[in-house]
Amino acid sequence: MDSNAALELAEAVRDACREAVAEAWEDAGVQGLCVEGRCEVAIGAIERIALKSIVERVLAERGAGRGG
Repeated sequence: MDSNAALELAEAVRDACREAVAEAWEDAGVQGLCVEGRCEVAIGAIERIALKSIVERVLAERGAGRGG
């Protein structure tokens, strides 16, 4: 994997983490959880991110971008 591919993958994982945390934090707040509870929910959301699907998507997008 070249450095551009690695960077794209890292950015995709970062974006997925950001989205998961924001959604989990908001949902936990609506449920009335305290800050500690919201943090636990947010960490759990990160742990449940499907990394394999992110890797597969990024690699497929890179392959499609090269016409392959």
